Amino acid sequence: LKIFQILFNTQRSSILTLKIVPCMIISSKSFSFSIRTTRLCIAVLISENDSEDRFYVVSCIGIVAMTDSKFSFDLVERNVRKKTFGVLTTIDSKGRPHSTGIVYAVGSPESPFALYSLVEVNYAKIRNIKRNSNVSLVVTFPHYWVRFAPASYVMFRGKAEILPSSNSDGRWAMSQTRIGRMNLRTETKLIGTELVYIKITPEPTVFCFGLGIGIMEMRGDHANAAYKVVIPEERR
Repeated sequence: LKIFQILFNTQRSSILTLKIVPCMIISSKSFSFSIRTTRLCIAVLISENDSEDRFYVVSCIGIVAMTDSKFSFDLVERNVRKKTFGVLTTIDSKGRPHSTGIVYAVGSPESPFALYSLVEVNYAKIRNIKRNSNVSLVVTFPHYWVRFAPASYVMFRGKAEILPSSNSDGRWAMSQTRIGRMNLRTETKLIGTELVYIKITPEPTVFCFGLGIGIMEMRGDHANAAYKVVIPEERR
């Protein structure tokens, strides 16, 4: 008898309920195939039969489904709040994507989830949003000490609206970061320049890659580093 701990790195966006019956006979190939739809850490007590290439599962010591606890909207929000730079994509008058870097901030955790950016009213992205409110925002998380590793990212898709610079929710959000406070101080110096807030209200589904996943884990299975989380109903 031997104790094995098996870690399967596969799709994290779905959850599989795996039932192991004591003394059930299964082949090693069918066993690994049967759990390819989720990421599980399984510790089982088994015996081997080398002649038949079969495992006899004596008992299941523990099954830990890691999808819900590790990859959640809470994880995404915590990390997005630590950053201040993202790439905003709007749609121009010819239907082409127009991407530009912005300084953003996240609204109050007591309010529906939203992102804010303070910009000049005459920018192209403002004109684009007035014509077409569909936008996306990508926030990247580079591995600064391991340059060859692909950066993790979070991508929000949703609607944008233009708010006056006096908007209290936008001002609160910007005041929570150092660069946001610098932007607010700059606002008072730009006499004769109108500033506005871009408020982004994301769709419930948030697209992620690599966030919360170790570099070595990504190296072993980078295709499975993509997953989705859903904004809870109480935060929409």
